[in-house]
Amino acid sequence: MRPLTLRWLALLVLCAAPVVGTPSAAARAEAPPPPAQPAACFAETGKCAQGLAYAYWRENGGLERQGLPITDEFDEAGADGRTHRVQYFERARLELHQENVNTPFVVELGLLGREQFDARYPQGRPPAATGDACFTETSRCVSGRFLAYWQRNGGLAQFGYPLSDEFDERGQVDDRTYRVQYFERARFELHPENPAPYLVELALLGTAALGQRPERDAPAVACDAGCDLSAPTGHSLRGAFRRYWQGGGGLPVFGYPLTEELQEVSLADGKAYTVQYFERARFELHPEYAGTPYEVLLGPMGLETLNTGGWYR
Repeated sequence: MRPLTLRWLALLVLCAAPVVGTPSAAARAEAPPPPAQPAACFAETGKCAQGLAYAYWRENGGLERQGLPITDEFDEAGADGRTHRVQYFERARLELHQENVNTPFVVELGLLGREQFDARYPQGRPPAATGDACFTETSRCVSGRFLAYWQRNGGLAQFGYPLSDEFDERGQVDDRTYRVQYFERARFELHPENPAPYLVELALLGTAALGQRPERDAPAVACDAGCDLSAPTGHSLRGAFRRYWQGGGGLPVFGYPLTEELQEVSLADGKAYTVQYFERARFELHPEYAGTPYEVLLGPMGLETLNTGGWYR
């Protein structure tokens, strides 16, 4: 056989042999298509919601709560300086958080409320009504029954600035939901079930913070003149703390003492103070202010509580 004919035969054999790892046309035709992402498309805006954004949209109110999609997904730098995959809807911006994958928080609402508020009110919101007390230091206001309680029981000197607006929150001790507002040194709770003047009470932050620490069960220091012993809790009240308790509202405001006086390092400034826990507060002794109304201050339990929960920034 001639060499040319042999070369043609070899070429035919190579062409006929299947290429390893490459599916034939028939095999490609039979392969199932990749599963389609769940999606919803809307003629009104010409946009679709799909995948994780669609799942969040559908499970959290859909059209009624989030509105129609008005963009496709795209990458955008957020208020925190980080870039997220986002999609805008009429009433929301959904953000994809890959760091939260496989958790319920892989999609979150963007901080549109905070961004709009900061842009519109750079100096903090104006008073909503005549008689509100607003503070540029925290961009928060106090109004209504909380304002009346704040003014009646020591105001700024006793409770500090407001750190939040009013909102509904579950209590730390009794697991009930209350209308609350946080201040630097307290959390106010609205109790409409109570008669006046107990419609507003301080939350049991002292009780919650103390928990089951051993100081709670420590025996009371023996009482002498100028000392009171609380029968319900078995702890004593004396000296500067006793004067502050009596002058600042007593039992209705602070509750019973839960400990004796003790030394404790403050979470706020890292300094050691003589403190005493009460059901609704923690007293701190400031000897550097001896002889002034600020010798005893409430510990910043409102701020500590918010920081512990990661809410306040």
